[in-house]
Amino acid sequence: MFDRRRFDLPALFCYPNGVNISHVHAAPLRLPYRDPMKTATNYFAEATGLLIEIRTDEGLKGYGYAELFPRAGETIETAQPIVRDILAPGLVGRDANDFHPLLDWMEKQVTGNRRAKASIEMALHDLRGKKTRLPVYELLGGKVRESVTVMRMVGLRKPEEMAKEAGELVQQGIRALKIKIGTGWKEDIERVKAVRERVGEKVFIKVDANQCYSADEALRVARLLEEFNVKTFEQPVQADDWDGMIYLTKNSPIPIEADQTVRSIADVIRVIRTGAAHVINTSPQKAGGILQAKRIADLCEAAGMPCILSSIAGCILNDAASIQVIAASRSTHLPCEVGESHRVTGDPTRGLEVVNGEISVPTSPGLGVEVQFPP
Repeated sequence: MFDRRRFDLPALFCYPNGVNISHVHAAPLRLPYRDPMKTATNYFAEATGLLIEIRTDEGLKGYGYAELFPRAGETIETAQPIVRDILAPGLVGRDANDFHPLLDWMEKQVTGNRRAKASIEMALHDLRGKKTRLPVYELLGGKVRESVTVMRMVGLRKPEEMAKEAGELVQQGIRALKIKIGTGWKEDIERVKAVRERVGEKVFIKVDANQCYSADEALRVARLLEEFNVKTFEQPVQADDWDGMIYLTKNSPIPIEADQTVRSIADVIRVIRTGAAHVINTSPQKAGGILQAKRIADLCEAAGMPCILSSIAGCILNDAASIQVIAASRSTHLPCEVGESHRVTGDPTRGLEVVNGEISVPTSPGLGVEVQFPP
């Protein structure tokens, strides 16, 4: 049985047969985009985040990453002090095997800040995998698929420019595209029409309005987009417009996907109970960790609802964490938004490659990737 008094012991105390944490380091990571990405609500010129390294007294190293930007509610300037000044001092000296008690402790120390805490949880998962010599997906219940079909994003531009980018991606073997829309129904229809004409009927297309429509506008757009075989319509209305999401889910000819509407397990339960979406979009970053994302995926499986995992361009660690969840979850059978790391430069992580539109699930221990932590 777990003894909570352990947390009151001096940091240097070593527990029998334990894997004691000796260091927790957090390094800011700024990765310039090769070509900036524009959406209806964001403009990304660089990926910003926090790279975490947790070392144990026996020499193991686990790595995590926090994907940070203002619209997500966390930045390097907010996350780094939380990890450095609050979480790291309390983790040093404790047993990395006490996974769930450590997560409970973090929740008691810091309210919110899911991405900062997710980076620590990710590194602890990586450590557990390396200690047991198992991939993280085995710790989550075992693998149900060998590879992940990649969905790549096409940023907001003129229709002909978006069609050109989409065509180039398909030539590279990509079979699923996420088309950014949200500046007005006429322009958005032209964008999707141009892309569909360029890539043909066999390519999976999803559109993402980033909360920019009213419910009535979104329904009009959905009816017009049906002609172009659009598979899902992501977050058409504001995140807190539950009535709008329910209305669209009942009436749209295209399946509705909840992204910003779903930030927690409680949100997922509410979506399932109210019928506020056909598809759930989550990630270890949004959910607050790998374990929470897996719980969301399992809830979706129980409800007979597809779940996808997504991330913006950034450190490969982010994709690696998502792929471990996808590999272990039956509900994640649709193309997922991973593999965007090609957009950035300077990533200190290696180990995932997109081949013919798919990423093979790595079988190495932990997250399955290699990290060169900054000196």
